[in-house]
Order: sequence, then structure tokens, then C-alpha cells
Amino acid sequence: MSRARDIGLVAVPFAVASTAYLITAIRLYDRLPDRVATHFDGSGTADGFVSRDLAVIGGLATLVLTGLVMVLSVRLGRFAPPRPLVAVGAAVATVTGVLLTRTLIVNADLTDPAAAETPLWWLPLIFGLAALVGWGAWLLAGRGGASNEGAPWADAAETPVPAMPLRDGENAVWSRSVGSRALVAGAVLAALAGVVPLAMGDWGPGFVVSMVAVLVIAVLVGACAAARVTVSERGVLVDLPLLPRPRVSVPMERVVDASVRQVRPVADFGGWGYRVRAGASGLVLRSGEALSVRLADGRAFVVTVDDAETAAALLNGLAERRRGGAV
Repeated sequence: MSRARDIGLVAVPFAVASTAYLITAIRLYDRLPDRVATHFDGSGTADGFVSRDLAVIGGLATLVLTGLVMVLSVRLGRFAPPRPLVAVGAAVATVTGVLLTRTLIVNADLTDPAAAETPLWWLPLIFGLAALVGWGAWLLAGRGGASNEGAPWADAAETPVPAMPLRDGENAVWSRSVGSRALVAGAVLAALAGVVPLAMGDWGPGFVVSMVAVLVIAVLVGACAAARVTVSERGVLVDLPLLPRPRVSVPMERVVDASVRQVRPVADFGGWGYRVRAGASGLVLRSGEALSVRLADGRAFVVTVDDAETAAALLNGLAERRRGGAV
């Protein structure tokens, strides 16, 4: 119930902002010049312009896409404190909605968009309103809130795996790659969000820098969408084939035993990527089979990968031999 409430506290401000913007755009469309001022310098004078259609569609797309990102962040951030995220989301909706709507208003009935001005004294009012909306969302998110740390990590959900027998002096290495469709999709969407505006608009330097930053993020997300998992006498190593860092390593001296379990990214870890929750951490790139390693401190390290049973068997054999047990 609290999760649905938190999502609503972010979704409603964005829905209100998008609706107000759309109504304003429809009513003022015929009164807007062919080129619309969309960027203003420090004195409030227009210094950036795009076509009327791109200004209207781009503004609405900005509100909708930003709203979706914030809602998904709240929805998938299951094990992160939600109140700050809810408050920020509501405040961002207010600032974005007011600024974009006011941009259309100051362009109405102008023959030359360079004459558009937006006085700087508006900014304290806008940010003050955003602070009030964010504060209200913060207060509402704090009522009746349940713990967001999730249920304790259930060892009972894991399937024990017998140790792989290893002769004295014998060694073995297991390695397998895994990819994430969710992260690839996110990278593609981020790339489109950066490429399309750059290709369609006559943007100012600041906007170009922002879009290039979005493209860099898209490349990094895409590079993190695949990993290679290796089990050897050194322990467990998870690295990214396309990047030298980061690498996640679990030394053999920390390993107690290994098993297999089924993982649901959102339900179990609140999303995809490197995740931390109560009692467990790990790399979650997809749903399904996962290697679960019980560590000496009682926590679990989990990585979703095919053929996890073989990896667990080898890790158990190596751990037993290291402890001097019969293998």
C-alpha cells in the first residue's frame, strides 16, 4: 500500500504538470511564432530557439519521460529510502511543468521570438512553489510508511548443491557470460533521448552539453549490460567484458558454501544492476537462475547466470578442499 502511495505522490504532480502544459499548448498553438524561444540567458533575454512543433512536442515529451523515470525510480527503488525520492520527484515535476508552460506563455503573440523575456524574479517563486510541493509530498510519504528494507533474505528458497569431487592437486575453472535485456533497453532509450533532440533542434551550447552527457550515460549503461562470471580456486570474480572496472571479487576465504536459487530482479532486489538489500548483495542482470554464495559474515552474494548449479558445485568442492574436508 505504501509503495502505491509513494508512486502516486510522484505520478500525480507530473500528470498535473503534463495536463496543464498540454492545455496551454493547445490554446496558444496558433498564437506562437514559427520559431519559439526556449532558452534564456542570465538577464532573462532569449538566446535559444527551436521550431514551434519541436518546442511543443519536446516540452510534453520532457515532462512525460521525466515523469516515467521518476515513477520507475520509486517503483524499483524497493530497498532505498523512498521519502527523499518522492519529495524530489514532486519538486522536479513542479519546476519542469511551470518553466515549460511559462515558456509557451511568454512566446504567445510575438512576431519575433527574440523579444521573448522571462524576468529572473520568477525563479524564486517557481522554486519556492516546488519546495512547498516537495515538502507536502515528503510529509505524505512519511505517514503509515512501512519498512523499505524488504523481507529478510530467505535461505530456504535456495537449492543445495553437492560439492564437486576434486582430486589432490586437481583444479578447475568455470566461466559463463550473462547479459541484461533491461539494461540494453535502458541504454537504447537514453541514446535516443540524446540523439533525437540533437538531430532535430537548433540548440544552445548548454543543451548540447547536456545531451552529450546523456549519450555518455547511455554508453556506460550499455557497457554494464553484460558480465562474465568466473569461479576458480581464488573464489568468484564478476567483471565487465567492455570495461576494465568495476570488478566484483569474492575471495575463497570468505566463501562458506554455494547454492542455486531463482531470482526476480524487481521483487527480490528492487531492480537490475549491482544491488544491495537486507542480507544479500550481488549483480542482478535478469530474472531466473542465480548462483548464491553464503559468506562468512552470514550475508549472501548473488549473481544471475546460466548453469549456476555447476558453478555452485565447483565452488563447494573448492571450499571443502580449502577447509581440509574430504572431497
